[in-house]
Amino acid sequence: MECVRQLRGEAIGLQVPHLEVGLIHANGGMQACHSVTILSR
Repeated sequence: MECVRQLRGEAIGLQVPHLEVGLIHANGGMQACHSVTILSR
């Protein structure tokens, strides 16, 4: 959710300036499942 807020410019007080691309990484289970999502404006 933080990545989406940053890309939308809604992360008040924590906003990264001039952000164009965000990467989300998640692990699941016993390191058996991995997911990567790349988002852009």
